[in-house]
Amino acid sequence: MIQLRMRGAPPALFVSALLAIAPVAFCLYEVRVEHQPVAPMMFVLGVAVALMPWLSRLVAKLSYRAALDDFALHVGGEALPWNKITRVEEQRTWRRTTMTLNRDDTVQVTLVVRDLFAGRLEPMEEIERRLPHDLRGTAT
Repeated sequence: MIQLRMRGAPPALFVSALLAIAPVAFCLYEVRVEHQPVAPMMFVLGVAVALMPWLSRLVAKLSYRAALDDFALHVGGEALPWNKITRVEEQRTWRRTTMTLNRDDTVQVTLVVRDLFAGRLEPMEEIERRLPHDLRGTAT
């Protein structure tokens, strides 16, 4: 069984992390340059805000469970056999790309293929290789 994971560190993550550090930088500026007292709670909250992009990325990566084997794609406890897939749709937005795999009207599995902050799903070539050949062209 091959585990599917979000990989990569997109530039948007670093930009959001840089912006999230602004409250801590302001606190340090006030203390070091302006010699003004800063409430400890302000500094603690600034550190909490600075950690948010990294913590949200960690939670997203740890909670995303997907795997594939020779017979099926497994996402969230649902197994979708490769030979039972009837439709493949791809939705693209500025933030993420998702692939929806359908088995008639009974099962629908959605994979996040690309996310602006979490990276890309890998190994994507394994999924593409195992999808039925006649359905690859139906992605929109």
